[in-house]
Amino acid sequence: MKGISEQAKTEILELLAKVKAQGERAVDFTSWDEEGVVNWLQRNGWHQFAEKFRQAKITGLSLIFLTESDLEHNIGIAAFGTRKKISKELEALRSRNPTALDKFGTLAFFQEFALVFFALTKNNH
Repeated sequence: MKGISEQAKTEILELLAKVKAQGERAVDFTSWDEEGVVNWLQRNGWHQFAEKFRQAKITGLSLIFLTESDLEHNIGIAAFGTRKKISKELEALRSRNPTALDKFGTLAFFQEFALVFFALTKNNH
């Protein structure tokens, strides 16, 4: 843990602040029901997949964990390019609400980890 620069510490703190600020402005898609997900699909021009998402019972919370493989094998989206586009939009959705994963304690874990890491590196100098 020795040798971490002050610049690296500053960058990590800035990143954590940015994550927190983004989360405060974001829509909580994890509360979407199946129709909320269908609305999202339609807004993005993927209305043809609405029924597949309904059949798979995909809610907003499920969106967090959807992978490109899930889109192909579990949802039935065969076209590679379409899967890439949906995956990219899912990534953007997640990035606009990084605190969505906090329902599982993920953000809190990383924030706590950063604090402990800084405390350890500070004590080693």
